[in-house]
Amino acid sequence: MTQRSKLVIANWKMNILLRDAFVLLKSVKTENHLKNLVVCPPFVYISTLISAFAKLNFGAQDCSANDLGAHTGEISASMLYEIGCKYVIIGHSERRINLGEDNKIIGRKLAKALEAGITPIICIGESLIKNQNSTLEYLFNQLEEIGVDSTKKFVIAYEPIWAIGSGITPIANEISYIFAKIKDIYPHLQLLYGGSVNPENADEFFSIDILDGLLVGGASLSEKKLNQILME
Repeated sequence: MTQRSKLVIANWKMNILLRDAFVLLKSVKTENHLKNLVVCPPFVYISTLISAFAKLNFGAQDCSANDLGAHTGEISASMLYEIGCKYVIIGHSERRINLGEDNKIIGRKLAKALEAGITPIICIGESLIKNQNSTLEYLFNQLEEIGVDSTKKFVIAYEPIWAIGSGITPIANEISYIFAKIKDIYPHLQLLYGGSVNPENADEFFSIDILDGLLVGGASLSEKKLNQILME
């Protein structure tokens, strides 16, 4: 496994109560310098956890496509920056499917995050198992429609929707091939894999040299599993 530091994005989704979040984060082995952990809790916990765990990096699970204004229930990228958020997940498949977010909206959110000085984590991925050529065409269409600039540096998380929660993942060679093709066009992007990541497969993913890290869902809610992934 390469020794350069890799990202682990813990997407807690709408899970875990605050008292349990404290217990979980107190268990994190911060002495492991091979991984950079970014915790993305529910909005209402972010500020409290940033204050309590100064050694960790925090992100949000979404941001608004709008500036400050009359947008009830929305949270702007500038608000997230103000409380110390360094990252924001944008375009997660659950928001695409459940809330109808399309690439145009995701592109607007990307612009707002960059304006605010927060590193975006843009989620892309196909909904069906396809061959590599059609997968690449689908992913490149997403990146183009979102408006990803080949000169910008931020994070892309490839999460094939068919893999999320299924226990089925692409093999390392497939991910390596896809990421190499993306890097050819977008050389400055950091590339993460997400979708059914767990301690049993994390080491195989980390062995992919071109991969810059992992987006972890359910496994990041377990003290044991999260620490196992960080120590891989």
